[in-house]
Amino acid sequence: MAIVNHTTLSKIKYYFTILFFASCLSCRSQDIKMGYMQIERLFGYTYADTTYILTDLNTNVNRPYILINWNVKIDTSRLVQTTLTNNGYLKKYYGTCTYPGPGNYMIRWQDSFRIGNINNIIQSNIQDIKLSTLLSIQTFGSLINTAPVLQNKNLTLSLQNDSVVFKPNFNDLDSDSLSYQLTPCFASSYFTPIGSAIDNNGNIYFHKDSIGIYAFSMIIKEWRKDDAGDYVNTQSSQLDLTMNITTDVSVPELNNSTYKIYPNPINSTLNIVDINNQLQNSIIQITDCLGKIIYSNTFTSQINISDFSSGMYFLSVQDNKKTVKIIKE
Repeated sequence: MAIVNHTTLSKIKYYFTILFFASCLSCRSQDIKMGYMQIERLFGYTYADTTYILTDLNTNVNRPYILINWNVKIDTSRLVQTTLTNNGYLKKYYGTCTYPGPGNYMIRWQDSFRIGNINNIIQSNIQDIKLSTLLSIQTFGSLINTAPVLQNKNLTLSLQNDSVVFKPNFNDLDSDSLSYQLTPCFASSYFTPIGSAIDNNGNIYFHKDSIGIYAFSMIIKEWRKDDAGDYVNTQSSQLDLTMNITTDVSVPELNNSTYKIYPNPINSTLNIVDINNQLQNSIIQITDCLGKIIYSNTFTSQINISDFSSGMYFLSVQDNKKTVKIIKE
């Protein structure tokens, strides 16, 4: 007969409590808008995790701690600070881990409470949010290594010409070189929005007339020279964020010498005015962001799109070889 001591029982109860807590949360509303893990060395092979989560004001979930997979153990990072911002609650979680020595360690965090109604994640309310950080503890040079500090944690957006811009403003405390790239969010139905881009400073650009919520994920890599003078990737961090583009940056009515399209954005009926009576035999097509044809028919002065999902679409007049963007609210 197996004997279970009190220490083992305590551990079992501890992890059962964590699992029970996680399962209870699944019954609640979705609230996570942004997540970023910042890993830093404390001393020796001991590292700290500071995970920042921005949550929705109206569906704020009581989350006193989160589970971090350190690659060598699974442990809790506890809530140490909550700050009310104009874009949600910014929550700060903290935990530590001691590694056995140099090596590559993949650190992960996952939660089932990604915010709903994301245009480029189908059924986002049932899709998880997941972050990962690759920590490379080297044998050369200084062991000091801190992930880039995210300055724009509140998801403040700005306008630049025809684009909405998210500027993360990363600051690397170790003066490492940084590189950035867009990467798919952790979701089975995710697609990178057409027309999105990232520059050498990590700024993400997207159409300002793409009304609605869109999710993006980016990888931030740190580079430093080894003893031979070659650049080595010492840490790769992931930022998962959402852009909420509102009608405040919507496009005006679309006009040219051949036709006029209004209103835009639109709720139900799209009006097309054939100014010079040149479109009577033309084929009108409407496609979504993935290029899928949603509507195709000969010219008509009114098109009912009330059944369309909210988001950006492209209307094309085949004979004129013209394409315009329309926004369904």
